Amino acid sequence: MNILSYKYRDNDVFLVSFPKSGTTWMQMTLYQVFSDGEMDIDHIRNVIPYVEEGEIGQHKKLNRRVIASHLYYEDIPKTKAKYIYVMRDLDDVLVSLYYHSKNFGYEGTFDQHIEKYFKKKYKGGVWGKHLAGWLENKKNLDVHFVKYEDLKVDFPKQLDEILSFCEVELDEETKQRIIERSSMTYMKAHQEKFDQVQYILLEENYIQNNFLRKGEVGDGKNYLSDEQKTIAQKEKENYTLAVYQ
Repeated sequence: MNILSYKYRDNDVFLVSFPKSGTTWMQMTLYQVFSDGEMDIDHIRNVIPYVEEGEIGQHKKLNRRVIASHLYYEDIPKTKAKYIYVMRDLDDVLVSLYYHSKNFGYEGTFDQHIEKYFKKKYKGGVWGKHLAGWLENKKNLDVHFVKYEDLKVDFPKQLDEILSFCEVELDEETKQRIIERSSMTYMKAHQEKFDQVQYILLEENYIQNNFLRKGEVGDGKNYLSDEQKTIAQKEKENYTLAVYQ
């Protein structure tokens, strides 16, 4: 991790999440909010980069700097910026993490992958600890929480709340464009703009699957065993995450 090159601006917007919680979806949404929305970009990560990657760049069309991150609360730069935290239920995150790992050549079974996470061997950390730190918000950062599930149920309402939080006013035509282009159908049609593997120039041992999968809510119940669901529930309870209990 190298965040030393980050020089903050008061009007920065940080997009934070635990991995596979809707980061790419929100990157696309915020790109649409802070630009003319044209898709003549090479990759979304060159428009909205990760602070963990060091030097912070910005696409010339973006009229307000947006920076993504998977950092724990204690590690994120503390500034006057706006922080948007996207959260997703652990059960669904675990399924998405498994398919994400397969994109990078993972050959184990679903159960083996889940066991690795439960043994705290996942390099991205612990979902409960990550979310709990942001919910506690010890430094009183200006944080707006967005639930992935709410985005699925009523995206226009969530968009309006994000615009209000960022103090942005848009006309109805622009909002309709954002709603359309933030849809799974539209993003899949432009998948090369979001695929993480394409971003790192097709690493060795890459096995191609869809980077943008189904994005469903409640899909975890179709994959996790009763025992795995119980363990996941204990993690939620251990971190007193009433929002997902």
